[in-house]
Amino acid sequence: MALPNTNKPLVKICGITRAEDAVYASNSGADFLGFIFVKNTPRYISPEEAAQISRKVTEPKYVGVFMNDEADLINKISQTANLSYIQLHGDESPEFCAMIKLPVIKAFRIKPGMSEDDIISLLSPYKNVAEYVLLDAWDANAAGGTGLRFDWNSAAKIHASFKMFLAGGINPQNADEAVRLVQPAGVDVSSGVEESPGIKNHGKIKSLVEAVRKAR
Repeated sequence: MALPNTNKPLVKICGITRAEDAVYASNSGADFLGFIFVKNTPRYISPEEAAQISRKVTEPKYVGVFMNDEADLINKISQTANLSYIQLHGDESPEFCAMIKLPVIKAFRIKPGMSEDDIISLLSPYKNVAEYVLLDAWDANAAGGTGLRFDWNSAAKIHASFKMFLAGGINPQNADEAVRLVQPAGVDVSSGVEESPGIKNHGKIKSLVEAVRKAR
């Protein structure tokens, strides 16, 4: 299943934990909503809770975020929670990605000092098994949702070779800069539209979507 074919950048609001936030994000024009199935993280949601939300709010596509789980478990949860895509945020190999039944968005954390060539070398083994790649900021203590930003200049040409989501430190104030500089297929935002982890700020969601749509 390919992501929608559009010249406008896609918007993914990740870390959804409440139905009211899913409703608002959907009504504001978000294309994807993300559920975090990584236990012991601030935005974790159970598959059953996610299923309740995805049955109530059906318009966006749902992405399940996993990290270093078994393929059978991921495939099972994807059915329970009515997912359309799987985002892998751990050390999953290309061979592992091929075991996932839904299209994969493979996330990579970009360390300080990595060059464009370094990033391309990191992504290249996944080119034929991941529908999209996602670039996020490196943090030694967390795999995502930190609000940290890596050097976007290092990824400015990646879009020519890979279909890409950009994450890490994106918010309504800098989303236009991110889109113009990196030209990603989409942006992935969590903490940048939150009051606190898992609790979304509806005004920020609206502002973010508007900023992204106007940026290109």
